[in-house]
Amino acid sequence: MADHLPSPKIPGDGGHKVQRTAGHYIVLAGMVTAWALLIWSYLVPTVTFQRFLKSPETFSIWRGVESFWNAGNPILATIVFVFSMVFPVAKLLALCALWFQFQHSKKREAAFVWLEFLGKWSMLDVLIIALFVGAIRMGPVIGGQTISLVEGRSEVGIELYGAAIVLSMLCTMGLARLEPNRHEPGPTSQRPLDRIVALAFAVMLILTLTTPVFWVSGKVPYIGTIESEFRLLTTTVKMASWNQWSMASALWIWVIGSPILRAILGLWVRFRPAGPKVMRLTMGLDEWAMLDVFALGTAMVQVKLGDLAECHLLSGFWMCLVAGILGILDSILLRTRRSSA
Repeated sequence: MADHLPSPKIPGDGGHKVQRTAGHYIVLAGMVTAWALLIWSYLVPTVTFQRFLKSPETFSIWRGVESFWNAGNPILATIVFVFSMVFPVAKLLALCALWFQFQHSKKREAAFVWLEFLGKWSMLDVLIIALFVGAIRMGPVIGGQTISLVEGRSEVGIELYGAAIVLSMLCTMGLARLEPNRHEPGPTSQRPLDRIVALAFAVMLILTLTTPVFWVSGKVPYIGTIESEFRLLTTTVKMASWNQWSMASALWIWVIGSPILRAILGLWVRFRPAGPKVMRLTMGLDEWAMLDVFALGTAMVQVKLGDLAECHLLSGFWMCLVAGILGILDSILLRTRRSSA
């Protein structure tokens, strides 16, 4: 009988009190761990650059912000500062507030939607470093070694930072799914526009993965001019061969694997009936598919590489940018045009 009693209400708002479960305390432990990893990542190096015949330079997240600022790019410095330092802290503070707030309300539901939608942008710094590592180490192989202008190597700081962001994303998903009276997603609208957007997203994704993203050219002392292209599929494989597993995995998971799965499921729910589990998985992948974040990171890397070498954005970048925009549009249509049937 007690199981069927209504949840107690808190006076003043008319909402239902959120009951604590074991799941809530697992999320709390994850949040504490995410705080520890995030703070630790701010205190240690994230990447090391080794210029040809010069001493290595090591950067932390904060020093990366300073490098953009000192290079005369205050807008890029602000973007990195906001997405890498302000967003992660603000998100964890918001999660803490939601965990300790017992009141269930529409504002609380909206907060989870925004946290899930915006949380992936904190991964910008990880993708920037992955791009640097993949782009600037490419060049001719002489004596068994790859010769390039600068060799990039990720450090423990960026791995700690990435782990903190992923853990905060998982905590957001977990806490949202523990909400009482949580609405299950209904069937999608199958209007022509929705299908066209889903198809266009899938096509642009395929083009992004099969065309070069950008091109780098520069002179290496005693070697001559070297040129290289950054292609998502082939470059990530090369990064793994350089033992840059964490950065290669970041690209494979968030820029290749998740968008592919999201495109497949997006087409599925547009062209055939899909149950709540498939709908929930499709919408959940929007937080993990990061083509839009990757496009912004590529533009920022192109600006920074311009200080070291000649760098040009190629067709793959524009395909990625369009795919990212279409992905956002498809996500909005998926949430706002679900039929009431």
